[in-house]
Amino acid sequence: MFSCCCEEVTALDEDMIYLQNLQKLSELEFKERSVPGNTEVVPNGLPAPVSYHVILERRSDDLLGMDLSAAGPVLMVDEITGDGLIGNWNKSCPPGAIVSKYDRVLTVNGYRGSKARQTLEKLKSTFGQIILVLERPLIFLATVVGQDYDSLGVTLQPGSSYLIVEGVGDGSVEAYNQQANTPQKIVQNCRILAVDGATGSGDKLMSQLQSINGAARLQVLTCSEWIA
Repeated sequence: MFSCCCEEVTALDEDMIYLQNLQKLSELEFKERSVPGNTEVVPNGLPAPVSYHVILERRSDDLLGMDLSAAGPVLMVDEITGDGLIGNWNKSCPPGAIVSKYDRVLTVNGYRGSKARQTLEKLKSTFGQIILVLERPLIFLATVVGQDYDSLGVTLQPGSSYLIVEGVGDGSVEAYNQQANTPQKIVQNCRILAVDGATGSGDKLMSQLQSINGAARLQVLTCSEWIA
């Protein structure tokens, strides 16, 4: 079983699932976090995705010990709770295989659903040996300029410790996108992790953007499916 319960969030599309009991990622923790392994830089300036394997042995009463969110095809780690199989794995695994916040689950014993909800259900119902393939996040900085929140032209939904981009219309975010390389565009399902270097709950980040008057520097998480 998981260490927390699952709650449907109907304000997003039907495939958005939040597993609760999430914690704040401090600005210092975020700055110090590095992506081990592949350091190749592709022409667009973002690092090439880095994947790794996790091998677990799960009994019926074992907690996995991580909170997940699912949007479209992407199943993302929102928090490592500290207890459970993932926490134990992190204590003894190679440095490049530590499961971290914002990593994404690609496959469960070779299975990858067309929607993240399917992959999540597979993970919840699998016992015995579990082989997970995960991928490190792609994160970039974007500067947008707006006179007020409405001028950004973006629809946002607060998450646990980020804002989910639900849509981008006419406004300063779209103006930024027109000048940005494709992998650094702010598009639907991207997560805004920080505003002007400050992190916090999704509600706090929303409040900061709603008071924008000039330039704002955004820390944005993306993945290949969203920018294809």
